[in-house]
Parts: sequence; C-alpha cells; structure tokens
Amino acid sequence: MASAQINGIELFYEDSDPTNESGKPVVFWNHGAGGNHMSWWQQIPVFRQDYRCIAIDHRGFGRSLDTTGEGVARFMAEDYERIRAAQKVRADREAAEEAKAEAARVAAAAEDAPPAASAPAEEG
Repeated sequence: MASAQINGIELFYEDSDPTNESGKPVVFWNHGAGGNHMSWWQQIPVFRQDYRCIAIDHRGFGRSLDTTGEGVARFMAEDYERIRAAQKVRADREAAEEAKAEAARVAAAAEDAPPAASAPAEEG
C-alpha cells in the first residue's frame, strides 16, 4: 500500500510489483463512482500472475481525500494521468472498459465546462 502526492492531493494506490522487477505489462484498475481500490479484490490475484496491477482510489474515494475541494468530477481523467506519470509506467491494458469510457466522458466535460462563476454582487 502506498500513496503519492498528485496534483495537491495524497492519491492512494496498491501496486502488485512496486519495483517492476518482473517487467510485466501494467494493468491499471480504475473503479467507478462509489468504488475504491478494493473493487477488484477478486480479479487482481488472478491478473497479477501475468501483469503488474496498480489499483487506485480516485480523488474523493476510499483513502484518497479531496483535500483541494475541487470535487470528484476531476477524479478519473486527472488522477489517472497523474499516477501514470508519477509511476513512469505505460498502461498496456485497461482493467475496466467502463472506467475508461467514464474517464473520457469526464475529461470531455471538463474541457467543455465554462469557468466557475463567482457569486453575484449584492446590490445595495
């Protein structure tokens, strides 16, 4: 069990081969909304025989707190890319196609979102 400082938060993850001694291809395990790294407790023991498995708790889920207050809307697209960069590994396969599709949707929504509006000034 480990964590990494990623974009202002402490991102929790479990890595089946932290030193990558095996040289196995990497599978990132991304949970959906309401999940955490334990969502894959039955799959990882099987997959780690052939793959290096990295399961993360996204921003605001499990052991990764949203200490910046930016909200969970950024959790997948941002944190996924940051943990990949921090660990200097390439994801050769995606553990869950659902999570991958959700990350793309969140990233697209973030790009299209207007800047946050400030509260209107009170007339007085």
